[in-house]
Amino acid sequence: MRILQPAPSCEVTVPDDVVEDHDGRVSSYWRPGSALLLQLSSTLRIQGEQVSAADRLRDLHNRSLAKWSPFNLIPASFPGDFVASQMVDSKGLRWIDAYLTTSDLAVYATISGSVEDFKDESNWATEAVRTLRLRQPLVN
Repeated sequence: MRILQPAPSCEVTVPDDVVEDHDGRVSSYWRPGSALLLQLSSTLRIQGEQVSAADRLRDLHNRSLAKWSPFNLIPASFPGDFVASQMVDSKGLRWIDAYLTTSDLAVYATISGSVEDFKDESNWATEAVRTLRLRQPLVN
């Protein structure tokens, strides 16, 4: 296992063979030979009040015609609010979308793949999201 930093403020633990790509504000992770994909993006709140994880997910649902259902994705060490849901699209792909928020950080996680890729609820991608944690600031 290794620790990756999808954004300066957070990190996740993934299997050693995970491949990563960073495209602007989105970090993508996958394993060779698997169609399962994890994407993470984050935003720091500089001013104003944080939008809750539940409100962010509700907004996503309101913009989508899909039939979403709750998904139990509880991070082990994330100190903030979190919520996740899942759906299967018309092409048979399963999607899990999650928001994790603190007073000054919002993280959006998307996991996608074939329904077959999700036979085990604790696949590497969902486990990676469960390991999401804030990075400790460096002390001089």
